[in-house]
Amino acid sequence: MRRLLVALAALVAIAGMSPARAAAHTETYRYVGGPGDLTVLNCDGGLKVAEEGIGGVCFDVLRGDTSVSVTVDDASGLATSITYIFRDSAGDSIGDYLQFCGSSGPLAIPAGAASLLTYVDTALSATSPCGGTPGTTGTITASFS
Repeated sequence: MRRLLVALAALVAIAGMSPARAAAHTETYRYVGGPGDLTVLNCDGGLKVAEEGIGGVCFDVLRGDTSVSVTVDDASGLATSITYIFRDSAGDSIGDYLQFCGSSGPLAIPAGAASLLTYVDTALSATSPCGGTPGTTGTITASFS
């Protein structure tokens, strides 16, 4: 019986079924402004497929990630507006599209999220949190914990 329990514990560990949290990690990707707001051309089904995004970038959410802070560093040197949304593994949106200016602060990652899509606002509307600073080129950094 003891051997069976040891074997079962080994199988659970190999299958990745540990409840341990993901280690904190940070990812940074380059972007160039896109053809308009809510356009991002480096994702395939919500997963990042290139190092440089057009219109924004995507980040994979790892199992165990519970929060993320996002910052944008635009070549203009000005705070830039970002629209973001979480998506599940099927590419379906979770929640609403939300915005921030320059830096998000900690964002809770919703249950079932597999990716975070970030769009650099280039055709700014009156509702943009940064007023008149459209994104040009730069980097977006996501710090997960």
